[in-house]
Amino acid sequence: MIAIVDYGAGNISSVKKAFEHLGAAAQVTSDPQVIASAAKVVVPGVGHFNRCKTLNEALREPIMNAIRSGIPFLGICVGMQWLFEGSTESPETAGAGLFQGQCSRFPASAILRFGGHPSRRRFRKAGPHFEKAIRHSKIHEAINALPRPPRGN
Repeated sequence: MIAIVDYGAGNISSVKKAFEHLGAAAQVTSDPQVIASAAKVVVPGVGHFNRCKTLNEALREPIMNAIRSGIPFLGICVGMQWLFEGSTESPETAGAGLFQGQCSRFPASAILRFGGHPSRRRFRKAGPHFEKAIRHSKIHEAINALPRPPRGN
């Protein structure tokens, strides 16, 4: 069973529906015992980094134990940022500290914006042909505006 960790961050139902569509057994939970017994763990998240306080208070131990024991883990958005020491979005909220560094927002000059809701159309500049490739693509995924820190930091 896949444990989808519910800690008050946003995209829980979308993640659950995606696993159902794939035919995978998944359970939304905030129960540390369910997380500890899961075959796989997903920490989703759309929202502000301060939501990670709930992860730190009640769910850190079973999630970190799962990761350390080699249980497959997927962190989505804030769920992935939580694995670092923290985020400039909420400096008072600690991350799990599995990876070194603070996640911080891309500078405005590094963001390309396309039509539609801004949170669904942010793309990091990646070369002169990037914008053209995006316009002709059927893939329209948001790139995290608070990326992981560069290696070595």
